[in-house]
Amino acid sequence: MKIEITIDCPDCGGYGKTEHTTGGWTAAGPWMSYRESQCDHCDGTGEVRYVDYYESLADAQLDYPDAKMEVA
Repeated sequence: MKIEITIDCPDCGGYGKTEHTTGGWTAAGPWMSYRESQCDHCDGTGEVRYVDYYESLADAQLDYPDAKMEVA
């Protein structure tokens, strides 16, 4: 059976955005810069969808216990 599996994006944790931190030292001392951008992995949705084939929903839940699933 064809099942659509939806999980929280592993790159952004389901927020749809990622934070990039850079830093360094200058004559004035240390500095830090934070930049937030849309997650490239999930395109800002916070979710990643997979389609896979399983014998049953129970078999799919063994592989993805925290995922949302529906028969596709």
